[in-house]
This record gives sequence, C-alpha cells and structure tokens, in this order.
Amino acid sequence: MLQPREALGKVLESTQSSAPVLAPLAEACSLVTAEEVVSPTAYPFFSNSSMDGYAVRSVDLKGASADEPVILPLAGEVRAASGETLRLPPGRTIRIMTGGALPEGADAVVKREDVKEAQGRITFYRAVDPGSSINRQGEEIAAGTVLWPAGRRINPAALGLFASQGIDRVNVFPAPKVSLVTTGDELVEVGGSRTGGQIYDSISPMLVSCLEQAGAGIAGVLRCGDDLNALSGTIQEALKKSDITITVGGVSMGDYDLVLRCLEQLGVERMFWKVAQKPGKPLFFGKSGRKLVFGLPGNPASSLVCYLLYVLPAIRQMMGYPEPGPFWYQGRLAADVSNNDSRTFFARGIYVPEHPGGYRLETALGQSSYMLSSFAGANALIELPPGPVTLEAGRKADFTPLSWTEPVC
Repeated sequence: MLQPREALGKVLESTQSSAPVLAPLAEACSLVTAEEVVSPTAYPFFSNSSMDGYAVRSVDLKGASADEPVILPLAGEVRAASGETLRLPPGRTIRIMTGGALPEGADAVVKREDVKEAQGRITFYRAVDPGSSINRQGEEIAAGTVLWPAGRRINPAALGLFASQGIDRVNVFPAPKVSLVTTGDELVEVGGSRTGGQIYDSISPMLVSCLEQAGAGIAGVLRCGDDLNALSGTIQEALKKSDITITVGGVSMGDYDLVLRCLEQLGVERMFWKVAQKPGKPLFFGKSGRKLVFGLPGNPASSLVCYLLYVLPAIRQMMGYPEPGPFWYQGRLAADVSNNDSRTFFARGIYVPEHPGGYRLETALGQSSYMLSSFAGANALIELPPGPVTLEAGRKADFTPLSWTEPVC
C-alpha cells in the first residue's frame, strides 16, 4: 500500500490542467485565470467629481470663512454622463453632479451641503484645498496595469473590476465535468421507501455539494445495484461524458464489490489501489486516457476523507490552481490521542486559534468510518502517524482545515 502523501503525489502527477478557454464574465466567477488580466486604459477615464457640489478654482476661495464668505456667480451645470466638458472662468463656479466630468480650469469641488445658493449666486464659507472631492484621471489604474495575475481564482469583486475596464471576457481554466456513480443494492434515495436491510444514500448529496462548492460541473449523478453488466454500462456512460468519474462503494474484497472488475473490463488503467490510511484504505485511482477515475469506499466518512485528500486536489489542479492542496498546518493537541492502527489515521477534529498564537487541536467523538455526526461538527482533519502510538497533550500534530468551513488560518 502507498502512504498517503505518495498516493496524493501519484494523483497530481497524473492530473493535467484543463485547456484554457475565453469565458464571458457571467461564467468566469470562481474560475482561475490562465493569463494576466491587463487594463486596456487608465481609470478613471476622465477626472470627475466624487460628490454632488460645485466645481471651483481653489484660488477663488482663498480666505473664505463663516465671517467673510466668498460669493461666486453660477456659470453652468455638469451632470454625470452629459458628455460635455465645460470651461470654468476665473471668479465663477459650476454646479456638478457625482461622476460629472471636471470642468477645465477647476481644481476642486465643494460639496453641496457646505454652501448656500440663491438667485444664481453661490456662497462659500471656507477655503478648499486643490484636488478636494475629485477622482483624478488614471488615479486608480494606469493603462497596462495588471488587474489580476495568472493562476488566481476570480472573485465577484474582480468581475466588477474587469467590467469597469470594459473587459467582457477573460482567459480561464474551465471547471472539469464530474460524474458520480453510487453502487449497492442496499442504497435507497432519500425520500424513498426503505425496507429492512436498506439504508439511505447519504453520500450522493454530500459529494454533490462538495463538488459544487469546488466549482466542478456535475455531469451526472447515477446509481446502480450489484449487477456486473448494469454497473459496467453505468460506469461506461459516466466515463464518456466526464473528465472525472467517481464511484462510491464496491472497491473492497467482498463478493459483491464489483467496481474493480468493471473498471478493468472498461480498460481503465490502475494507478494504485489501497492507501495505508484510516479511514479510506480501499481507495482506487486510475486513468482512462486523460480522464481520471476515483473509486471511493462505501462508508460515508471514508468516502469524504478520500474526496478531501485526493479528489479535491485533482479538481483544483485541473482548474489551474498553482497550489491544489490540501494545506497542512500545525497545532497542539488538547488531550492525549492514540492510534493503535499501523496506518496513518485522519481524525475528525476541531482547531481553535490560541493566543498569542498557534492552534489547539481537539479530536471529535465518533471516529468510525460510517459516522458522519463527528464530521458535521468538525472543521479539520488531524493527521496521526502510524501506530501503535500515543501522542500526549501539548504535542504538535499536522491538520488540514475542511474545505467547507470558514477559514481560521
């Protein structure tokens, strides 16, 4: 069996980034840029007012005060998007709206609530510094500025930034299409009628949510019982329409564990089977051309651990992430923790920031491979070395935050 880090290395070595595509902004959020996004022009496009008020020459208000106000005649008005650039003569003022183009000759704007207007004459009660309340042309962005580097995930604010520059398409790595195939006669869809010996399919909704959160495209969610021919056809269908096919269950040594036989019949190249870890030992990873195939164990906690440690990094690498994860940190154990197994143990747990620094690690109750209650309340996987070993309270251990929790690190 491979060690966990060796298995992850084989997954990432076998995973190629998707070919970049030019995507419209509406489809680009959460994708990773394949090249730098560069501003085609300076921004703001022109000097404009940052508020409703009056454009002035600051020298005309020199010495203005409440006791000795300065009165200037009104020489016109500039509205936002008027398209007209006025010229401000000395000793005059122009009413201007937020976003309006600064008149030639003006070097400041006084906000409307600081003046008094009567019969076309504006009274100013204080002096003003040059540049006040003005958004200068090119003040934020110069032409040719790198707005977004290559290899960074696009967020909503970045979309707004691109749109402000008139950029309507960006070069990105597309999300992979993923199919999920759950197996087993014992599974019943949630909401269906369950008879003795059957259980509800908890893994499909869980993994679909994980895939959606990762930004992957869901090509299909399929279910098949313990029939070799039917399962082979179902997996073949998934392979045809997916970049990544994930099967759940049927990868151990039981009489009805049929997935490995189906994958072999379909020509899927086995890269490895079984990892020296708990939970999630019977993980399968293979390739069909450039397409990836993961066979996850059927126990819910085992399948989720394998998804987080191996499938999610592969998805991120396909999407162009420079660092696909998982990301490991160190914390101090709050209590003694034992691992009596000869395999690496990934314990569900909680990391809590400590002051003045560092993290405290607490393991959750309920670590069996079928238990999801401990996962639901956890925010980390804590890596315990192969045993038998006991790590005393205060000793450091590695942990990785769960992808769906609010980041604390």
